[in-house]
Amino acid sequence: QEAFKRAKILCDQVNEGMRMKENSERLEWLQIHVDLHTEEKALQEKITFNSLTNSVGPRRFLHCGVLKKTKSEKELVGFLFNDFLLLTTSSTTFNGHQFSFDKHHNVNLKLYRQPMFLSALTLGPSVRKEEDTVGFSLKLGDTILGLDTLSVNDKTLWNSKISEALSSFAVNEKKFLTTQKSVHENETKESKGRLLLIIVKGDNIFDPSGNIHAYCEASMGSQEQKTAVVTGGNFEKMGFKPE
Repeated sequence: QEAFKRAKILCDQVNEGMRMKENSERLEWLQIHVDLHTEEKALQEKITFNSLTNSVGPRRFLHCGVLKKTKSEKELVGFLFNDFLLLTTSSTTFNGHQFSFDKHHNVNLKLYRQPMFLSALTLGPSVRKEEDTVGFSLKLGDTILGLDTLSVNDKTLWNSKISEALSSFAVNEKKFLTTQKSVHENETKESKGRLLLIIVKGDNIFDPSGNIHAYCEASMGSQEQKTAVVTGGNFEKMGFKPE
């Protein structure tokens, strides 16, 4: 009985290790094959797929697949993570076939629109008035985006994955914020003074073309602060005084 328990624990650890390895490999693949440079100016900050999220721990890949816009039938490839949904366009036409990391490892992708963060995303029914077996919608702010899947089964899977991601995100974000608040309250009670931090120098922050897209980020205990990205080289715009 003891040997069985130990064997099961070992198997679980191996399986978890394999899942983490696969997740990391897919995130690294996306970093290489998704063209972020053409949309870099429009992005609030550079996307690093294999990194920590703001509130739900390490980024995890959850699901992907070919989708089409309901109205225009424009072909997209969607990637769902534990903190946002990314819609891309592909250099390859899939002609009704599903996307696969193994089969389409040479495909190049471009951002179709800004990442759709789960904190503000709502899953809804098809935008078509008649009964629809392949369509669903996503609402972000005042924008409603109608999407079609390749099949009934794909629709069921996308609805399930997005619903699970939204639910999990809400739970984990609430835990994170509760923990942050508790730690902050404890630190505030125990605070003895005030610390003023001024950044006076930055090294190796030029990109290959000689430009600067810099920002400062600092944390102390539960306190975190990050400035906006400053392009060009005017550091006077970067006010940074965490207390």
